[in-house]
Amino acid sequence: MRAVSEADVLSEGERQALVRVAAAAAGAHDLEEVLELAAEEALKAVSAASLSVSRWKRERRVLQTMINVGELGPGEQRFPEDETYAIDVRMRHVF
Repeated sequence: MRAVSEADVLSEGERQALVRVAAAAAGAHDLEEVLELAAEEALKAVSAASLSVSRWKRERRVLQTMINVGELGPGEQRFPEDETYAIDVRMRHVF
């Protein structure tokens, strides 16, 4: 059995945020609603000014932003239609 470290233990605020996200997800009608709540709760949990949730589009080799929350920059939209970032991923094997 491994010992539990400080890093393994959620703060009370983090635990409450997870409970709120789980409760909202259970009653959500669509993915957009769940993403919005999860992003807002994560923003609070990490005490950030802004936060984005993106997904990896393997076939296009881009990250596609699904939602931006918090203090948005110029031109940023909460639910962007086509905010993508090209990623040059090269697999390297280390022996």
